Amino acid sequence: MTPPKTVLFELGTEELPARAQAELAPALAANAIAGLKAARLAHGATVQTYATPRRLALAIPEVAAQTAPDMQTRKGPSVQAAFDADGQPTPALLGFIRSCTASPEQVARWQTGKDRLRTGKGEWLEFRTTTPARDACGLLPDILARAVDGLPLHKRMRWGEHAANFVRPVRWIVLMYGDEPVPGTIMDLPCGRTSRGHRFLGRHEIPLQDADSYAATLQEDGQVVADAAIRRDRIATQIADLEKRLGARASMPETLLDEACAGTEWPTVLSAAMDASHAALPAEVITAVLEDQQQYFSLRRPDGGLADEFLVVANVPDTTGVIRAGAERVVRSRLEDAAFYLKQDRLRTLESRVPDLEHVTFHRRLGTMLARTQRIAELAAGLAQEHNADVDTVRRAAQLCKADLGTDMVQSFPKLQGIMGAHYADDDDEAANVGRAIAEHYQPRHARDTLPQTAAGQLLALADRLDMLAGIFCIDEVPTGSRDPLGVRRAAYGVLRLVIECRLEPDLPAWLGRACANHSEALRDADASASAPDAILNYLAERMLAYGVEQGHAKDTVRAVLKLRHANLLEAFERIAAVSAFRAQPPAQVLIETSRRIRNILRDAGDAGQGAIDPALLTEPAEQALHRRLDAVSQKVDEDCRQRRYPQALSALCSLAEPVGNFFAQVLVMTDDEKMRHNRIRLLSRLNLLLSHRIADFTRLQTNSAEEAS
Repeated sequence: MTPPKTVLFELGTEELPARAQAELAPALAANAIAGLKAARLAHGATVQTYATPRRLALAIPEVAAQTAPDMQTRKGPSVQAAFDADGQPTPALLGFIRSCTASPEQVARWQTGKDRLRTGKGEWLEFRTTTPARDACGLLPDILARAVDGLPLHKRMRWGEHAANFVRPVRWIVLMYGDEPVPGTIMDLPCGRTSRGHRFLGRHEIPLQDADSYAATLQEDGQVVADAAIRRDRIATQIADLEKRLGARASMPETLLDEACAGTEWPTVLSAAMDASHAALPAEVITAVLEDQQQYFSLRRPDGGLADEFLVVANVPDTTGVIRAGAERVVRSRLEDAAFYLKQDRLRTLESRVPDLEHVTFHRRLGTMLARTQRIAELAAGLAQEHNADVDTVRRAAQLCKADLGTDMVQSFPKLQGIMGAHYADDDDEAANVGRAIAEHYQPRHARDTLPQTAAGQLLALADRLDMLAGIFCIDEVPTGSRDPLGVRRAAYGVLRLVIECRLEPDLPAWLGRACANHSEALRDADASASAPDAILNYLAERMLAYGVEQGHAKDTVRAVLKLRHANLLEAFERIAAVSAFRAQPPAQVLIETSRRIRNILRDAGDAGQGAIDPALLTEPAEQALHRRLDAVSQKVDEDCRQRRYPQALSALCSLAEPVGNFFAQVLVMTDDEKMRHNRIRLLSRLNLLLSHRIADFTRLQTNSAEEAS
């Protein structure tokens, strides 16, 4: 029997974009594994993927040489229905024979009592077929061709006279099973064992000896580091060495490191210098030129200022200094352009640019950016008054917050919106906190971004996002798929982070109502704001689930709290945190189980749980003890909840675990005495109010055993 071997597949292409490498490599592996599974080809668990600018590849270990034989069984009619009194096939059996294409020999086996399914309810005929084993090498080309066809390509192109299409032209295909090439055709190209090396440093053609030595052979003979993780580590190591030599720290955003890794097959990091004449430019401008336009790494001195050097990741060693000189020349030119933009922008004040926003469309149905600025200013001033902040500072920052959108600098570097507004506000001698609030109101730009540090920045950022959400919900353009061109999900997530992490407590229903009313007036649609605020609150609750999980809370904990529909998001999150800690206590499990039991009893009891409890009808010691404890705990929980001391309130609830356990162990709730039964149901109804309607809905929580089972 042939032992399992490694399958190697390489798709050689023209230079792939960084995004394509990141998306297509894991998708190719997933599609290939799905194809092997569908073909019943056993394989190892760990699949190695490779991605460089010129190739996508994967190595699948321990792929079986043949598929496993497949036996399929079809259940036929019962023996009684299959044969008549003379033992001859009935029409039911004849139809089953035709559908199975069974042979006369099979009918004879059925007649002699073979191939029958015997159960306690009788005997049925069975038809069994076996698909013979197939060689892996005969299946692999088709499996991998389908894996390539199923890749999520955003854009496709054709080349030459080929009918195939891909994100870039495909130049060669490698397909090997162990040390043997697998014959076949994929993407109109013959499969083989010949790969290609680095475009400038390695051999043009590299015959591969076997699948397991693929990465080592490419590195030795082709000057190609095929594994993206290893290339990334090489870049990071070289950067660390240069940091020590230059006495500076590199700015290393993940996206920039990914770009550098995806753009090279043999990465070499080198340093270059900037012209000192551009030191007067704002640091953010220089960083934008280096990182966004050129994909270079900026350096910071120990004092936090920008260093005069920057780092370049090249695809070849710079033995002659040509690459360094070219990088310095390009950066010099870019910085000269930026200096010119800055000079032109400073010819006008930021305030003078506000009317220009009338010519900038925010959304075709939501008006101009000037109208949006005015709405934000109204909301921000009101929020500032509600939170006892400096209303004048917040209003002024709101009036100017979008004015830099028309500047040459922001037109060239969109990432600098807000940042340049802050610089220009400082140039115009605006109050210090005005400029800072303008810069901060775009934060958080993404899920892990920093938050505004000033009260003015926080409230302006919140007003900006509330206006965005109100407008989108009023025109009913909420994203339903993966695309979110207007950043609605990001805006909702920003509201959550601002409210919870900055500890803001706006009256969200009221402010959303005002924001939606502003939009409905502009839309001349009085009904547009009627249901939008509730819809936005529901949407924020959906986002809160993801946020809560990211903060380490279980999904059912978040759902249990949100079931009570808290408009105060900060208070709701305080409850979530308290319930998470509460669940770790042993009495909590008793109360969670109890809440479900009470829910079932009350559901079947109808109106019996309504009304006041009659202490005179509480005859059993266990129910008397529960009633006394319930009185004391209810008062404690009410007071703690008013003071938002939720851990203390939940701790008080824990003291109910013992009397509740004794009650169910010693008291028959559904007694024949109607008055006593109704009184006990009322007692449970009051307990239910504490467990499911006060802090969280305990019936939504799983017990530890249920969590482990799930």
